[in-house]
Amino acid sequence: MTIGYARTSTIEQTAGFESQLRELEGVKCQKIFREQTSSVAVCAQLEAALEFMREGAPSQKTFLTPPSALP
Repeated sequence: MTIGYARTSTIEQTAGFESQLRELEGVKCQKIFREQTSSVAVCAQLEAALEFMREGAPSQKTFLTPPSALP
């Protein structure tokens, strides 16, 4: 399974957020976690993605857009 995570810091960053989603869809992510929240806040969807991966099979691929999306 291919998993993606997209994040922007504010809801005003629509173009960047939509671009990330297109990129993740382009690499055929089967499950995409998404959120628009500050990196200093709790990133609930990032936590959900990590938990989902912990429970999954070892053959998973994970994509982050942008790579700096990690807080």
